[in-house]
Amino acid sequence: MRPDADNGAVLSLLAPADFDRDGDVDIVDVVAFHRCFEGPDRPPTASPCSGTDFDGDGDVDLVDFATLQACFREPDLSSAYV
Repeated sequence: MRPDADNGAVLSLLAPADFDRDGDVDIVDVVAFHRCFEGPDRPPTASPCSGTDFDGDGDVDLVDFATLQACFREPDLSSAYV
């Protein structure tokens, strides 16, 4: 987290794969992603899956997994993404 220069507020910088918004991308987030993973050209059938299609192409596939993988860290460690 970093202080906002204008008003002293603290801004939280979260990785796109931090689905539980706890400041890290860990196994909890991997499980959430896995529920939505369907493969290329197959839209996710599980709900809620908003935010798992990182590249915006209408499916959750290995391209999206690469983003999750880049963000993954041990619990309580900040993501490498930010």
